[in-house]
Amino acid sequence: MARSGQKADAYLQLKSLQRQYPQDVKLLLWIAFTSPSLEEAQHSISLANNLESGSPQVQQAKEWLATELSRQPLAQPSYSPIQTSTQLSISQSQSSLPQMYDSQLVYAPLVNQSYAPPLPYTVQVKSLKNPLPRWAFVAGGLATLLVVVLLTFFLLVPPKNAESNFIVYSSPEDLFHNTGVGQQVKFYGRLEIIQRQDYDGYAYYGWYTLPNVPPRVMVRFLKNAKLAPAVGNATYYVKILDRRVDAVIADIEKIES
Repeated sequence: MARSGQKADAYLQLKSLQRQYPQDVKLLLWIAFTSPSLEEAQHSISLANNLESGSPQVQQAKEWLATELSRQPLAQPSYSPIQTSTQLSISQSQSSLPQMYDSQLVYAPLVNQSYAPPLPYTVQVKSLKNPLPRWAFVAGGLATLLVVVLLTFFLLVPPKNAESNFIVYSSPEDLFHNTGVGQQVKFYGRLEIIQRQDYDGYAYYGWYTLPNVPPRVMVRFLKNAKLAPAVGNATYYVKILDRRVDAVIADIEKIES
């Protein structure tokens, strides 16, 4: 690009590469060649000389710079026949400042840049329009599709009713003969307090089959809890805790009046 006449574009790209490769001698020489300022060109060649003073390319660049500097017109100083005291003080203060660069080189345009440093390799500026590999886009697309499928499943499929896990029984005898420990059941009936079954922080209530006959189903309620048996008939959701010879013991989970 630099040799084809597009030095301005090449200069901008080379300067962007300098942030990543500040000590690349060949890159410094190309910046010097494409720079619109001889001051910057001199600075870049000086940095390259500090890094590789014995390099033939650096020596050629120094010779090119000397040729370009010799072609610059000398600044003609202007003289004033009379200087006021104010002008004299300003002139003295300016003369006392150290000069970092030759004043003749400031803003000096490049004239007949016939020299170009050798190019042992081609400087390539990669495009940043698509920095990610193709597999990253494929993985991202699959992940997005998976999220859409999962959201569709949870939105369209109705949640499973927790009450469907409870088996319905209509009589204490049926519940007693057909349930096992850990099973969740529900029944509609009336619970009554069981005398002498009040300990361990629980109160026990029975689902009686016949009056004056020990109940086949005993349901325990935690004392001082908000959940308590209904006054009349209600639907009870319980979990079987233990089976005895004459009855089953269940733990209350829910009540529907």
